[in-house]
Formats: sequence, structure tokens, C-alpha cells
Amino acid sequence: MHGYIYPMLRIFVLFTLVSFTACKSTQAPRQEHDTTIIYPIGKNGIWGYAAENGELIIDYQFDDAGCFNNNWATVRIGDKYGFIDRRGAIMVKPKFDNVLTKRKDHAFVEKNGKTFWVTKEGKKNKKYDRIIFHCGEPRMASNPFDYISKVDNYLCLNDEELSHQKRLDPTANFTSKDFTFSNVEAFSHGSFLVKKENKTGVFIHFNHVGLHPNWYDEIIPDFKSKSTPPTEGLYEATTAKVRLGSKWGLISSFGHFILEPEFLSIQYASGNFYLVEYKTNHWGYINTSNKRYF
Repeated sequence: MHGYIYPMLRIFVLFTLVSFTACKSTQAPRQEHDTTIIYPIGKNGIWGYAAENGELIIDYQFDDAGCFNNNWATVRIGDKYGFIDRRGAIMVKPKFDNVLTKRKDHAFVEKNGKTFWVTKEGKKNKKYDRIIFHCGEPRMASNPFDYISKVDNYLCLNDEELSHQKRLDPTANFTSKDFTFSNVEAFSHGSFLVKKENKTGVFIHFNHVGLHPNWYDEIIPDFKSKSTPPTEGLYEATTAKVRLGSKWGLISSFGHFILEPEFLSIQYASGNFYLVEYKTNHWGYINTSNKRYF
């Protein structure tokens, strides 16, 4: 009799343990937003984080906030920077004067006039000291005066470039007056900025394309390269902020719209992301594919 009960008891205990384990695994609390892509969002000067659908994930509480990378992000409280995790919990109490760049699991920070690498836990780590920021150098912006001549008090397209424009459009009957400007500025390797009658446009000398049809109240090239400045000339910009009236957008170095002018302000963030003020005192992120995170 006892020999029969003991095996049955073992089976009952085993079944109970398996059932308890199964119930425990199915009833374990789910960690929400673990895989949700979240981005900084600002309101009245205070920052939090929201999902792509606009749902607020981390409440407004920071004076500044950076994008998440490998589940950690840079935030500023007062005038000091630290790191948070995806729950909004402080990983490293804000203590740095600046965070110059941030990689997968380390960051280059500044404190008391000194710069050094730290882990995402905030510990100094000299093994990163040999990291090189850039591979190769960006291209140089062209010199507008390779294509422009000064005549009296005006700046005109030189004879060689004017002849190219005439060949491209023989029916236009171009004269130098059609390409007379009050000022010119460097932009990219294939274009430069021109000003005329309080408007600014893009002249594309690459393949002799000529003047882009769009004119703006303001164009600000984004010379965002952090490479060592050249001894002569200027590294090119690949994009520029443009203003039409009170609204800002973004164009390529060849004048094509990347983001239509619809924002109160726009500034470069990182990668292909830009920080925009989409309504008064409300900020969010937008990428160059016009995907919005606000």
C-alpha cells in the first residue's frame, strides 16, 4: 500500500510545482514600453519622453533631454548633465558640465574644464581614449568667387559660367543682369548661396544646373562638422535651415526641400534627426524622412 502511495504523492507534488510555475510565468507583471521607441518631447521649456504615437512615457521633468541609445539617454537638470534609463530613473546623477558625444556604452564628457570618457554608469575609463571621432575628412565648400566676378558694386556670374547657362537654355536669352547679386556665401562643394533683393537663393554650379527656383527670407547652412577646421576654406554643409516668413524648414545643398517650412524653429540634433518647435514652447523631433515624434 505504502509503495503505491509514494509514487502517486511524487506525481501530485510534481504536477503542483509545474502548475504553480506555469501560473507564475503567465501572471508575471509585464514591463511596459520595453521595446517602445521613445523620443524627447518638450513643453514650456521642460522635457520628457513620448512614444511615436504621442503617448507620454516619461513625464516632463528635465531641463534638456537627448535621444536614447542602447536604452540610456543624456538629460540636463539645472546646468549639469547625467544619464537616465528607459524608465526615467537616474543612472548617473547630473554632475557633468557637458556631454560632448555619446556612444553605445560610453560617453565623452566635460567637467571642471577637463574632458574624459566615462561608462554609462559614470565611471572613468581610459580604454576609450584612443577612439577616433571621424573617418576621413568631409569635402570642402566651393569658393563662390571661382564662379562670380565683381563688376563695379555688383557681383555677377563670370563669363565662363554664364556661357554654360546659355548653352543649357539657349531660348532664355540670358544676360549678366539675370545673374547679378548683392552678396554670395559658401555652402557646399556643388553650390553656393546668392542674395538678391533681400532674398536668398541657391546657385548650383555642379553640372552647371544654375539658380534653384526657390528663394527664401533666410538660409543658414548647417556647418555641423566637428572635424579640425581646415587652414584655408570651409568644410561643406549638406543641409541648410530656411525661413519663409516666420516658418522654418530644411533644404539639401542642391536646394531641394527636405522639410517644408512649417516650424517656429529648427536645429540639428544628431544623425538624421532635427529638433523642431512645432508650436509655441512645444518641441519634438523629426527625421529627414519627415517622420515625427511629437
